Amino acid sequence: DAKVTMDKYNKISNGMTYDQVKAILGEGQLSSQTDLMGSKGEIYEWINSDGANMNVTFQDGKVDTKVQTELK
Repeated sequence: DAKVTMDKYNKISNGMTYDQVKAILGEGQLSSQTDLMGSKGEIYEWINSDGANMNVTFQDGKVDTKVQTELK
């Protein structure tokens, strides 16, 4: 039961660490983890009680991409 908003989503930028993202969004839920040829990928998600959500993909510990659905 996260409390993510479009405003918080817009504060997340490529190159940030998970700790920096967590300071803005709160604790995320790890939904996927990969390790390919020494490159580590992780996807964390934040889901609001109304179903609006976002996820952030980290590559080697840094934000690579972010996606949101129905954030206000």
